[in-house]
Amino acid sequence: MFYISGCAGVPRSTEPLVGAWIVEDIAGRGIIDYSRIELVLEYDEQLSGSTGCNLLLGRYRVDGSAMTIDVAMTTRKVCPEALMYQERVFLGAIESIDSYRFDPTGALVLQDGNQPWVLAQSHKRRP
Repeated sequence: MFYISGCAGVPRSTEPLVGAWIVEDIAGRGIIDYSRIELVLEYDEQLSGSTGCNLLLGRYRVDGSAMTIDVAMTTRKVCPEALMYQERVFLGAIESIDSYRFDPTGALVLQDGNQPWVLAQSHKRRP
């Protein structure tokens, strides 16, 4: 289903996902203090963001609660080993997810089956 916003059709299924999401947890391990991992999801199923070290670009697809993420590219900056390890874990986690849900606080949970991999809070203010 589509709805009209201005002159462009926008997939209704992506609407609750669109925006900037700040990652708070990866695979139950938390994240390194003061590192900022962010996913920005657009209406046209494009994504961008930061791994805490490098920038990323890609696409996501949504069908109901099913979701896949394909990272097309990342920059190649070298960071401290701990950040590089966290980046590898994060990229592996988001590329393995097959669905999403929102927890009771409104956080986005990206998961593989019933295994949650990434927990992110919206950068948008909620009423």
